[in-house]
Amino acid sequence: TIILDVQTASVIISAPVDTQALVGLSATFTCVAEAEPPPTFQWSFEGSSIADDSKYDITSTSTTSTLIVLDISPLDDGDYTCNATNDHGHDFASANLQVLSVPVVIPDSNSLIGVLGRSVTLEFFIFEDLPPVTVNETSWQFTPSVGSSTAQDITSASNVRYDFSDNMLSLTIGALTAMDEGSYTLEATTIAGSDSATIILDVQAPPVITTEPMDTQALVGSSATFVCVAEGEPTPTFQWSFGGLAIVDDDKYDITATAPTVSTLTVLDVSSSDDGNYTCTATNDHGSDSASAGLQVLSAPVVAVVSSSTLIDAEGASVTLQFSISNDLPPVTSTDIVWLFTPVGSSTMQVISPNARYSFSDDMLSLTIGALTAMDEGSYTLEATTIAGSDSATIILDVQTASVIISAPVDTQALVGLSATFTCVAEAEPPP
Repeated sequence: TIILDVQTASVIISAPVDTQALVGLSATFTCVAEAEPPPTFQWSFEGSSIADDSKYDITSTSTTSTLIVLDISPLDDGDYTCNATNDHGHDFASANLQVLSVPVVIPDSNSLIGVLGRSVTLEFFIFEDLPPVTVNETSWQFTPSVGSSTAQDITSASNVRYDFSDNMLSLTIGALTAMDEGSYTLEATTIAGSDSATIILDVQAPPVITTEPMDTQALVGSSATFVCVAEGEPTPTFQWSFGGLAIVDDDKYDITATAPTVSTLTVLDVSSSDDGNYTCTATNDHGSDSASAGLQVLSAPVVAVVSSSTLIDAEGASVTLQFSISNDLPPVTSTDIVWLFTPVGSSTMQVISPNARYSFSDDMLSLTIGALTAMDEGSYTLEATTIAGSDSATIILDVQTASVIISAPVDTQALVGLSATFTCVAEAEPPP
């Protein structure tokens, strides 16, 4: 008798199947084979044999072998092959392990400061993404800090000021407005999971002077005040200057902040040297703005008699009455001057205008009267008036006359031994 044992070569009847696993977890492959005699199993990874150890847990029976890949890392991504072998042949089958890792989204900065009217770029980075994040797996949301608190999807926003990078990881916003202030969130989602991060955008503004200091006038010895109001974020600081030089709070200048955005400059004990332009400059981290105003220093004119306050001249002669003006800010002009005449015996002033006998100098500070008569006798007053005030001075003109006999002595007769009388009457100033 001969006993015949018909045996078979190894045939894998249930191959391992492709799988996915997150980093840090494990993945299991199972391989089932038939053969007589029963096969032995050998697992390999990317062509290299692997054995049961701390990385791989391999358990086998006469027909089944199970491979567990432990504590998965990105290095474990690839093909795993099951080889079943006996004396009559072998068979093999492979399966793929796709290692997955949840993307980690990190902002370039947690907060950004943008400047009104300028552009800003918000940028994120993605790490540990297996499989790598694609542009279709990213989305952007914006939550305004002003008005609505509802997040808005801006991924496909038709905003001409939005410019996304090709990989959708950065967003450039042009010509910032206050409405762009808020939170910008990038979310990345893959088959491994999702993550997001947020950048808070604070839109600030360079200073803008909203109320400019105004031109003003002040009398010598008084004070002058300028007010400057500016807006900006952060709140601007103020610097006043005069004639291009910075000025500080001292006994000449009183500089006060009546509110965070308001600066007041008071020029004390004004003198003629304070006349000019004062400039307010508002400055913050993003720029500056300036505005100027003029101070016109005023001083009331002082009118004085040049020669004598009383003039005496003869009838028929000519006389010149002359005055001077000083301390006049602004300077007195000829149109600021009026001449007044008060005749002797009258209290009524008359405005003097040029005539055949009255001749004024170009600056109106002197008056020449020709061919004096008794009617010219009286008080001559020069009055100067400007925006700073007025002053006047007076010259008294005394018109005198030569001696004139108005009653002559008359012929007479007298006896010898008696007396004869003659009488003569004359007029003159001063008396003859």
